[in-house]
Amino acid sequence: MKQDHLTPSEAPMINPKLGGGRAIFKAVNEHGLPAVVVTPTSIYGPHDYYPSLLGQAIIDIYRRKVPALTPGGYDFVPVSDVVNGTIAALERGRVGEKYLLSGKFMTVKELSALVGDVAGKKTIQKVLPMWLLKFLIPFFKMQSQLSGKAPIFTEESLISLIHSNPNVSSAKAEKELGYIKTPPHEAMEHALTWYREEGIIK
Repeated sequence: MKQDHLTPSEAPMINPKLGGGRAIFKAVNEHGLPAVVVTPTSIYGPHDYYPSLLGQAIIDIYRRKVPALTPGGYDFVPVSDVVNGTIAALERGRVGEKYLLSGKFMTVKELSALVGDVAGKKTIQKVLPMWLLKFLIPFFKMQSQLSGKAPIFTEESLISLIHSNPNVSSAKAEKELGYIKTPPHEAMEHALTWYREEGIIK
């Protein structure tokens, strides 16, 4: 049975994290650069002033401005964990090594449910089929051009969600750096509290 989903070949992307990491490791090997690489997954939490795409998604879910959700999921990590992991890498990381700083893999539906659980309100739980999302991409691009705001989702973001590896592990960082993960409910509480304090949500 053929699955109705996007494949990476449908929208080639350049991964800046991957390219940057390779450049650093090359400098370590060829020039003795005393570098350590940390690679976080998708970051959320306080001080997201812009906000980021994930931050905006959390805000929109909270405000019930998202009509429906996408399938798939990603590993979401609190910004405080990334900060602590980065400091630990500077202090205890081995030169030439890379440390993955992950949080918890959640589907978009689970993320929406988490926002609702923490906020004590009902959030969107309807997930649209992939064929319909692919059909809507051009319309969201047009809406983005007219409004000057980032589109609700893009072909690239759908690919990331559908093909994301749910078995992301920060075991190396935990063992060598003492990396500790904040429970998702606690991390989301911190995020929503900050958004309220900044007047972004009520």
